[in-house]
Amino acid sequence: MLKNYIKIALRNLVKNKGYASINILGLATGMAMALLIGLWVRYEWSFDNFHENRASIARVMKKTRFNGHKGTQDGIMLPLATELRTNFSEVKYVTRLDWGDKHSLVAGDQKLSRQGHYADPDFLKMFTFPLVKGNAEQVLKNPYSIVLTESLAHAMFGDAEPVGKVIRVDNQFEVMVTGILKDVPRNSSLQFDYLMPYELNIATSDFVRGSLDQWGNNFLQTYVLLNDGITPEAFSARIANLVRTKMKDREEGLLFVHPMPKWHLFGEFKDWVNSGGAIEYVRLFAVIGMLVLLIACINFMNLSTARSEKRAREVGIRKAVGSQRQQLIAQFLTESILTAFLGFVIALLIVELALPFLKNVGFENITFSLNDIPLAKYNYHINISPFVFLGAGLAAVLVTLATISFQSIKAALMNPVKSLRSE
Repeated sequence: MLKNYIKIALRNLVKNKGYASINILGLATGMAMALLIGLWVRYEWSFDNFHENRASIARVMKKTRFNGHKGTQDGIMLPLATELRTNFSEVKYVTRLDWGDKHSLVAGDQKLSRQGHYADPDFLKMFTFPLVKGNAEQVLKNPYSIVLTESLAHAMFGDAEPVGKVIRVDNQFEVMVTGILKDVPRNSSLQFDYLMPYELNIATSDFVRGSLDQWGNNFLQTYVLLNDGITPEAFSARIANLVRTKMKDREEGLLFVHPMPKWHLFGEFKDWVNSGGAIEYVRLFAVIGMLVLLIACINFMNLSTARSEKRAREVGIRKAVGSQRQQLIAQFLTESILTAFLGFVIALLIVELALPFLKNVGFENITFSLNDIPLAKYNYHINISPFVFLGAGLAAVLVTLATISFQSIKAALMNPVKSLRSE
């Protein structure tokens, strides 16, 4: 029976090519737009999700006041990290981090300029940046060491073994490669090609070395991993007046921590209050995506309604020769499902063809391949699983069917005598 339903549905679509083309292409365009927006929204939500300690990692920030204006900054003083590591049991790990300048790296005849960070050894214990070679406990202990990403290691040394090789930095000092990291995923708030110990920054910079005990110099980033059971709110209250105490100045700023889950989407502050950020755009485009899909469904419904009026005679004849109501409903629903399915397949094709042209508008790190399903623990391709596509497509199909199914039922419930008389 199902085979006959599908055969008749295909026959009707072929017979009415113009109507079918408009209906399917209109639905496919709406689905494709909704899927593309959904991909972007999901990508934005995925930032930093790969970190195993994501819920306990936080950035130390400072509330400031200047000329009556309340501001918020993430530039922090150098001695804070040592203070937190030594005197605050709530902190499991802490790392200092510079702002990530580009440095000249020379190894033999190879000379490259890449962006990297100075970081403390705790960095690789806090963040989930897996090492391909080396031990997280050891690779940043020697001040004159460097940890490269796989891409940078290959660019500098080709297929040769990079660990143990010497690199000259800014033509000022030499460091030894002690570890190799997997490439940093693009949906990471922290981006770098290499790491060097923060102690090296202290050893080679007079300014940094002179700021070891200066609580008024705010020029670096500080991150903490809190122990289990410690909330960011509780820890913020604990460290709020630390700088005021150290500097004996009641006008100094208040410290607090900003948890990792809020870094990317909730990164803006106004008058000391976390007021939002990129989440506003994510919400806006999510609503736009739903509206586009809704409009496509309404258009589909209107075309189906217009078509159902023309099929009144067909319904009347079928009922007159003995077709049951359930059979007619099943037939119309089969046609609706087939139309929606074809629209979804075309929508996937549109998405696949459109992605390469959207690289400059936020889609540069979003790819789609039915053969690339992320199963690895550390999947550093920013792929969208096909299951997400299929789930989104299924939702789109269900919404479409909901908007037109009543038309199928309405047509099946027509009085055959009235239907034939109207003709």
